[in-house]
Amino acid sequence: RNGSEGPQPALAYKQPLFLKYQDQGNEDGEGDCDILCGSKTGQETLRSSGADQLVQVYVSSIATPSRFWVQNVGPSSIELDKLTEDMTQYYSRKENQLFHRLDSVVAGDIVVAVYSGDSSFYRARVVAYNLDEYDSSQSTVDLDFVDYGDCEVKPIAEIYEIRTEYLRLNFQAVMCRLARVGPADRTSIWSDEAIDEFERLSSCALWKPIYAKIVNGDSTGYNAAVSTTINSTDNDDSTSSSNAAIVEIELFTLEGEENIAQELVKRGFARFVR
Repeated sequence: RNGSEGPQPALAYKQPLFLKYQDQGNEDGEGDCDILCGSKTGQETLRSSGADQLVQVYVSSIATPSRFWVQNVGPSSIELDKLTEDMTQYYSRKENQLFHRLDSVVAGDIVVAVYSGDSSFYRARVVAYNLDEYDSSQSTVDLDFVDYGDCEVKPIAEIYEIRTEYLRLNFQAVMCRLARVGPADRTSIWSDEAIDEFERLSSCALWKPIYAKIVNGDSTGYNAAVSTTINSTDNDDSTSSSNAAIVEIELFTLEGEENIAQELVKRGFARFVR
């Protein structure tokens, strides 16, 4: 994703993607394998635990304040750490890479790939397969990392079949938009400065918990129409090109003292909208 081809990352990870899990060993790699579409695995939802309807989340990736991804804080984040560590141990072995190597894929397939921000292996959904008709080994794949929200273009040689045991955990990235605010200049384009400030205020990819309150949406943010991640302008506020459900939320610091949308408005990076 950092190369000249394909989209640039919404935000490069600043910390390792492992949070709390300590290694408890791994199987030797024997097991059934299959490429399955996203409908086979559930989508994580935002879950409030009190009357205030607040949910503790990590902001994992940001395109703009109108399109970003969060994860629940809690047992599922620990399970994701274990899953990522297990997959990395397994797919780092050359013999396993050869066994699971794919010659082609189709949109919707769930596969495994390394994210360029580090050396770990993650689950990803195929957005598009770009066939090189002169040399199929040079074909590329547009990917959406279903547990974090990031996207990347990878060579087909670096895409691997996923084992069915790695599909048991719900996809963790919930796509959201910040409620009741839009770009300050009344266009559909968020400024780079606004995005940078939102990243800072939300502690994006720093794995610092903050509070989310659901304003509108089904609480899943299921991103089946992941072409938005790949094809739309990164700072475009428009969602007309996608059928993906986006959960509207408010974000607050963990102490509950700072409403992030209000801070963006106060600092001149956003405006209130109905």
